[in-house]
Amino acid sequence: MLRSLPWALVPALVAFVLAPRPAAPWWALAWLCVAFVASRPWRRPAQQRGATLVAVVLAAAAALAAARARGLVDVAYRDDWPHVDLSQTNLEGEPPTWLEVAGVLRDAWVLGEYRVGEGELPDQSKAADAVLIPMTGRAGAIVTGGAVVVARVRSDHPRGEGVVVLRGHTEALAPELAATLVDLGGQASAPVRGVLLDTLQVPQHREAVTAAIVAAALALAAWITVGVARRRDGGVLP
Repeated sequence: MLRSLPWALVPALVAFVLAPRPAAPWWALAWLCVAFVASRPWRRPAQQRGATLVAVVLAAAAALAAARARGLVDVAYRDDWPHVDLSQTNLEGEPPTWLEVAGVLRDAWVLGEYRVGEGELPDQSKAADAVLIPMTGRAGAIVTGGAVVVARVRSDHPRGEGVVVLRGHTEALAPELAATLVDLGGQASAPVRGVLLDTLQVPQHREAVTAAIVAAALALAAWITVGVARRRDGGVLP
């Protein structure tokens, strides 16, 4: 079974190691295609071909799962988060994908987020699934330059307790949401540029570890399946 190690496990290993690069899963799947063609399954008995195809599917799934696991691990165990203190500076330019922001949650302006089916109305008597709250450098401050930071947090997240430090995934805030949450008193000559800091997308340690275990289990299953296919073919599968 050791001879099946590169065939079955390399895609997941390659995807995990190279995952910071966007093309990592594709490199892993390319290796898998080459290994599959080299094994010439069309020249094998039907049962052995079936086992080989199952191994290919498992190895491909392991590669994709490994790339996802690496992304979760990198964020969940990251220590060097880019940091912005809104009391010292505004958020200028394009923010990094993951960002740590220090500021005050302006709980006077809160927009609830509800999960409802198509055509249904939210039951606002219940707690929202999440809320959007603008952040500023200090209470009563008005953002005069740069982007307006809007945090997406749980509805039960503490508010009005001074400066907080939040970590999250950044993305552009829809203009209509920025217009709803930010009031510039009719003085704005251009649309407000907002950045959404989504704290709910930050993976927890348990989530990252679970994803890594799933990827390893899929790779192990592919390895075992290749070993089964080899035994069915008298041990001659490359």
